[in-house]
Amino acid sequence: MSTRRTSLSTSVEMENLSASHSQTYSDKNQAETYPVAALSESQESTAFLHEKGDDSSVMPLPAVANTKPVSPYRTFIYIALNCAATVAVVFLNKITFSDDQLKHCQFSTTTYHFLTTFVLLYLASSPPGPMTDWYKPIFAVRWLSVRSILPICILFASFLVLGNFSLTYNSVSFFQLAKILTVPTVVLLNFLLFRKTISLAKMGAVGIACIGVAIATGASVQGNLLGTSIAVASFVCTALYQIYIGKTLGTPINGKDVSAPQLLMNQTLVSSGMLVCLIPFFDRIPNFGKFFPLMLLLKT
Repeated sequence: MSTRRTSLSTSVEMENLSASHSQTYSDKNQAETYPVAALSESQESTAFLHEKGDDSSVMPLPAVANTKPVSPYRTFIYIALNCAATVAVVFLNKITFSDDQLKHCQFSTTTYHFLTTFVLLYLASSPPGPMTDWYKPIFAVRWLSVRSILPICILFASFLVLGNFSLTYNSVSFFQLAKILTVPTVVLLNFLLFRKTISLAKMGAVGIACIGVAIATGASVQGNLLGTSIAVASFVCTALYQIYIGKTLGTPINGKDVSAPQLLMNQTLVSSGMLVCLIPFFDRIPNFGKFFPLMLLLKT
């Protein structure tokens, strides 16, 4: 009887051990096959999720966890490219708006900018059929109601349009110096609206920046009141937008957690629709033959 019990106990232990090894092997294979399954909801944008229809249907796409640290040389290259692109865009915009015709097409050029950004973001989130083998979606598409993002879209469109006007009626150096005042404006508005304060060290840095801008732009302010007024309106709108976007990204919109690319894709589409309504009232249709000589030849 004792021998039978011992044999039965040994058999049960062997079965449990076998099941344990089988479960471990299965879990290991599952973890290797679906590395994104263990990620939390806050990591949704980096897990390459794709939504079909409503929010309840979310399918994980294959992804490989990046365990290698980013090379410092690659980081330096990314920062350098970002700085170079930012500076290049400012000078190209200045050249564009220095033209007698294009400087009266502020809303049209900004709308073109918005629509181009929307198309690129949409392609990044939803690659067309033939391109699905080339790259994976960078983030999931998440549509928001117009009403929920209308205030931020108004600020978004306002600060970009005013920034273009500022670049049109000011020099590049004055335009860049005026943008520095966005930081102290954010600090001031945060204090006035939310009673938020910063440390004395940061306050000193902000004060030094304000003094530097005042010294460098004193003569320009006196000689160009229109350009200065537009520049002030531009960095005030920019500061309001930065405060609003900071609070928007920290809270759900329509019950959805929204990442920066998802919000920007919605913003550009809604903002372009707003500006299209203003184009007939403020923009002048340019003579495209001036920019495309071939059109003149076709007319003749």
